[in-house]
Amino acid sequence: MNNIVIDFKNINSRKDFYLQLRKKCELPEYFGDNLDALWDVLTSGELDFPLTISFTNFNKNKNGFYRDLYELLKDAEKETEKNIIFKINRGENKW
Repeated sequence: MNNIVIDFKNINSRKDFYLQLRKKCELPEYFGDNLDALWDVLTSGELDFPLTISFTNFNKNKNGFYRDLYELLKDAEKETEKNIIFKINRGENKW
């Protein structure tokens, strides 16, 4: 099983998130830094399954992007029939 851990402690923007995501995943070169592109990569089978994605120090209430990101990953978990497992390790930012 592949495990990806993204720590939001030092993520303050979408750009920061996508930079960390690119470091952790082997995303295709054409990947666009947006939620539609993330959905496509997650649900197309381009990544090796099964895949666990864990967020640490994550606060889905921070702003709209974080809520949308949370919802996208929960939906991807359903869409892939649990070949993607999304976990949140609350860390310092409890919600």
